[in-house]
Amino acid sequence: MQLPTLAEVLELPAVRRADPRVVASRQALQREVRWVHVSEVSDIAHLLEGGELILTTGIAMPEPAAELARFVTELGAAGVVGLAVELGRRYQDALPPVLVAAAEAEGVALVELRVETPFVAITQAVHTLILEARMQELIASDEAHQAFTALTLAGHGPQQVVDLVASMAHCAVIYENHLHQVLVYSCPDGDAPAVLAGWESQVRSGRDPGPAGWATVDVANPSGGWGRLVMRCGPDPSTRERMLLERGATALVINRLADRDSDSLERHSHRTVLTALSLSTEPPAAIAARAAGLGVPLDARSLTGVVARTSGEQTGPGGLPALLRDLASQAVASLQALRIPALVGALDDYRLAVLLSQERLAQPDAVLAMLSERLHAVFERRSDAGALVIGTGSTVVGVERAHHTLREAMQVADAAVGMPAHRTYFRPPDLRLRGLVHSLRADPAVAEYVDRELAPLVAHDAAHGTRLYDFLAAYCRAGGNKTAAAAELFISRAALYDRIAKVEQVLGVDLADPEVVVGLHFAVLARQTLGVPDLAVRRG
Repeated sequence: MQLPTLAEVLELPAVRRADPRVVASRQALQREVRWVHVSEVSDIAHLLEGGELILTTGIAMPEPAAELARFVTELGAAGVVGLAVELGRRYQDALPPVLVAAAEAEGVALVELRVETPFVAITQAVHTLILEARMQELIASDEAHQAFTALTLAGHGPQQVVDLVASMAHCAVIYENHLHQVLVYSCPDGDAPAVLAGWESQVRSGRDPGPAGWATVDVANPSGGWGRLVMRCGPDPSTRERMLLERGATALVINRLADRDSDSLERHSHRTVLTALSLSTEPPAAIAARAAGLGVPLDARSLTGVVARTSGEQTGPGGLPALLRDLASQAVASLQALRIPALVGALDDYRLAVLLSQERLAQPDAVLAMLSERLHAVFERRSDAGALVIGTGSTVVGVERAHHTLREAMQVADAAVGMPAHRTYFRPPDLRLRGLVHSLRADPAVAEYVDRELAPLVAHDAAHGTRLYDFLAAYCRAGGNKTAAAAELFISRAALYDRIAKVEQVLGVDLADPEVVVGLHFAVLARQTLGVPDLAVRRG
């Protein structure tokens, strides 16, 4: 509720007719007037509650200077906004200097009313203004109640709650956890980078990022706090702003109780930033500010993208969503133990992404090895089929290059599906020819090449029930080494030569030619790659 200030009261026509003149504590004119009292007694202070404007003719005010000063002191202690004294009955031309000095000292606005005016006209005008303000408060409270109730019943999440608070208050609003990490924010004025950068500087300096100009309310359950809802406003939040904060906090508590996964909001916040990075949907500075708000600095840091995905459909109880949550929890715990900041979240329904942020000259190899081993251990405990494939991107420096390492990690993880599990994670150099094939998979010429090189063999297998294509794939994997191919297929030397002859006959090639083997190997890898869903994010 926005009550009228004393300055606004003095501008009312009913008050202007009294020809008011402020003679002390003009700074109090911006204080709100809660009520108006007419009093002709000198001991009224104990009956007041604060925020009042006192109207008097002064006939009952004490005579001695000390008692007159004490009278004003008691009014100031009671929280009185102003004292308006009508001239003509007790004081003819001006108020006594001792009264003026006492009012100035106590911060009580002292007003001379130099024309006789019915006090009832003044009280009626001011009280009408106050009642209108209170009616507007009730209307606003009811509107807020309906809006937040509809939001809660619709099952909307924290972002929608914070957006609603910010839009109704026309102020920047931040939902932070107990570590002052920004989980969700909304800035109607579009100044998010500045707001979040200031937030991070407050956290790094060890200060509470809720200084003067920020109103806060706890978002907590009975057993402990989850965080705070914070609104950027004036140094003295209005009743409406405080009401909106409290409504928003209540909606967030209901949302949190409905979602028992205590880590879900943090992961969602990380996922939002990771998605923005991988898709380059926001300026680097804005993304860096959002990440810093989550406690993960990106500027001038060594950044390494990591993506984990499965190669099978069955992943144990709860399916892929439960697996990704378990992998994310393990990644967070492992990296927190090492005190390495990182963004951790699911990129989609199939892949978990991690963006490591280390000192500029730090080497990520040891961290990647440890993280990969921990993630594989989680997968082996809960999965009943398939394999976990972990891909990493090249280490880059600075937020401007962060999208490169994330996209590269996605492509490596996707391309490595089906590769022999000879290491816990794959780097770009580990893919070699497979990596080249994967990067070219969208080119129509690749599909045409596969069809030209392998279609006769695939058709022969379908017509005669043979498995010459599988033999050729194993032969290519062995690099044309007959001994290695026979060992992998568990066949005799004679059987090997027989199948080589049949493949050569069907395709019209010479498998003794290394160039032919390389070309067919490319075709085999491309055919395998084309059969795997492409989850990698491409440039728009």
